[in-house]
Amino acid sequence: MAEVLTSKIIYDKTIQGIKLLKKEIKLSQFADETSLLCKNLTSIGSAVATLADFSALSGLHLNITA
Repeated sequence: MAEVLTSKIIYDKTIQGIKLLKKEIKLSQFADETSLLCKNLTSIGSAVATLADFSALSGLHLNITA
């Protein structure tokens, strides 16, 4: 199920990742952990909306820690 969310974020043009060595990075994933890397607040808003849609459809929820 997480592969669907990953693909949506990677191919979504409204979500901009950070540039590292001329490559755009939007996600960092290891085991069951995923970190989202956004360039600006607009991208964060788009990503949060995507996550909310995914959560409503899948029943999975975002774990936010400060």
